[in-house]
Amino acid sequence: MDRVVYQLNSLIRSLEQWRETENTYSSAPLLTAYSVYLAALADAVDVLTELDLDRIPERTTRLREADEVAERALEEVLGQADRQELPLTDPHRPFGVLVVEATRLLEELRYVADALDAAEQQGVAEHERESLAA
Repeated sequence: MDRVVYQLNSLIRSLEQWRETENTYSSAPLLTAYSVYLAALADAVDVLTELDLDRIPERTTRLREADEVAERALEEVLGQADRQELPLTDPHRPFGVLVVEATRLLEELRYVADALDAAEQQGVAEHERESLAA
């Protein structure tokens, strides 16, 4: 969770930097796509705020579903950057940073989902061992 919050903070800093420094490219199309992406991430984070050890499989399923929506939204962000021919490699412009941070954030959410899957599998295995021992 800490890593996800860190990535979100970095993303916010990048957006603020963009607003303060960018006037060459139209930001509306990319920011619109980015807002859809952030909304999808918000849905995933909502799932994480409702974690309950007794409902890990359900939460993991919902997190994976939210992750798929976020991935499609990220693909739209990348497509928009490509269509606008934004300078993603220019270190003086925040476009590349935004794309990198968005990708990292999605990776962090996938890591959390993988960790939940592993915890669930471990819990199932322990339950089976306890049942066999009894």
